[in-house]
Amino acid sequence: MPLTRLQAIQQLATMVQSDEYPELNNEDLAFLIDNNKRSNDFAYSTAYVYGDLVEPIVKNGRLYKCIEAGTSGTINPFPTYYNENTYAIAFDTGTARFMDVGPANVEQFDVRSAARAGWIFKAAKVANLINSKDGAQDLNLSALQEQFLKMAERYRPVVLL
Repeated sequence: MPLTRLQAIQQLATMVQSDEYPELNNEDLAFLIDNNKRSNDFAYSTAYVYGDLVEPIVKNGRLYKCIEAGTSGTINPFPTYYNENTYAIAFDTGTARFMDVGPANVEQFDVRSAARAGWIFKAAKVANLINSKDGAQDLNLSALQEQFLKMAERYRPVVLL
């Protein structure tokens, strides 16, 4: 069963240790999850730009990429059932054009990519802070930033050649 948006945010909170310094609040986590959404649901009378990925209103297990920017029309251009012969076929709606690019992802939210972005965000929050020493107290914020960037590397996408 795919993660809901709330479940994805909760999983992300754990992966980036959101309650540890510097903290990431729910708004930060929601922003990271929403920016790492794999696709959106198709909508009528909506402006699309080249590269936008959508799933049709009536889910058919396929994903469609905008190949010609424009505004969608008011009718559903996509098949309402899976058809193996639609791969790479263009579907026009309004002034926008979409192409079948294959199966839709099971998970709509890319939580790993959001976690990587979260660790980089935490590193950015401490980037302008300086190291300080007060007697026995030694605050090494540059080491903290380095650790955050190392954590971000753990979530780097795997590229198979």
